[in-house]
Amino acid sequence: MNLKVLKNKNYTLVLLGRFVSEFGTYMQSFALSLYVLEKTGSAAMFSLVMVVSIIPRIILMPFAGVLADRFSRKKMVVAMDILSGLSVLFIVGIYLINYDLSLVWIYIIVVILNVISVFFSPAMGSMIPDIVEKDKLADANSLMGIGEGINAVLVPIVAGILYSTFGIAVIMAVNGISFLVSAVSESFIKLEKESLEAEEDRESFFKSFKSGLSYLKGMPEFIVMIAITVIANFAVGPLFSIALPVVVLQDFGLPETTYGIIAALMPIGLFLGPLLASKIIKKFHYSKIISVLLIADGILCLLIAICAIKGIFPNIYYNIAGLIVLVNIILITIIWINLSATTARQIIVPGNMQGRVFAVAGMFSMIASPFGQALMGILLDVKDTFIIIVIYSLVILLSGIVAKVGFAALVKNGKMDITIGVEQPAKLDEEKVYETA
Repeated sequence: MNLKVLKNKNYTLVLLGRFVSEFGTYMQSFALSLYVLEKTGSAAMFSLVMVVSIIPRIILMPFAGVLADRFSRKKMVVAMDILSGLSVLFIVGIYLINYDLSLVWIYIIVVILNVISVFFSPAMGSMIPDIVEKDKLADANSLMGIGEGINAVLVPIVAGILYSTFGIAVIMAVNGISFLVSAVSESFIKLEKESLEAEEDRESFFKSFKSGLSYLKGMPEFIVMIAITVIANFAVGPLFSIALPVVVLQDFGLPETTYGIIAALMPIGLFLGPLLASKIIKKFHYSKIISVLLIADGILCLLIAICAIKGIFPNIYYNIAGLIVLVNIILITIIWINLSATTARQIIVPGNMQGRVFAVAGMFSMIASPFGQALMGILLDVKDTFIIIVIYSLVILLSGIVAKVGFAALVKNGKMDITIGVEQPAKLDEEKVYETA
């Protein structure tokens, strides 16, 4: 990994702002999961929080993508972080008044934050190529992945201690403040230009969204990637966000503080994965990375199902050790998959189309997640956990097979050249790129 990208002041500000904001967000997500599971004791109610958080993203993302291609991405990013911070602090006030937080208020804040995130994500994702040179995008994305990995390791320990000692209000207050700190950091970003859609080419929201779809139709490899993501997202998210907490807290009967330590050890792969990601991305075509690693992940998840069976080992901590090792290996591969796909999109897609393509791809990729989460929550209330994990593992394995077959068909038909890596420059229409203040 080339650390010279850190000399870019604008990128460093984005990196620091995102790190602080994600630290608070991860803590709040972790704490809300424990709070709902403790309050209801139901995996179905636990999964409903996850489902509620995704639905607004699916509905509003097409509009957010159009906005990200039309208006200053920097201003959108700063504004969304401020709104997020104030919204969370408002809910903290509600808690302090009632000394409790009902499920209704939890659903409300989850919906609000995800609506805001819908507009934040395409703006942030589209701004990165305007800040970082194309030959440094793999390194920039890898460093952001390292920041996420550090948070993933630190957050469960800190959140577990804060939650058991002070409760949900303190964690939410930290999250609200972190959003505001992130907004301050991002406000110092200086962009010489933003590759936005030219004013004379702007159409209605629906026509602009349609142009994003039309672009994707002309890029069959992106269509395959979206199909794969739909299948994989059905299974991957629920396994980590719902099944594992249920295994540790309910099936194994371990306390929250112990779960916090376990959860801190599980995502070490999120830190280790980005360290080698840039080399992997530059060496192998993204189609090979995606297909091979998804098949491997499906097999590894089947092994997780075995470790989820209480009593299969003489000591419960053998199960825990197996889960930690397997989850970390899977997370390393997921990081490689995500970063290779993100870097390919940032390089190949023209700057004035980034927001729409990001939003369209994101919308389709998230469609399956609510169904996967809702179904898992229902099944976990009536079936043994390891059986459900086996079913979801087979779905992940299927996504890898679909990827391998789909990409191979494109290569055979001459619609994708796997000798061209992600270093391929994007073909920008310079007449449609204009400078902004």
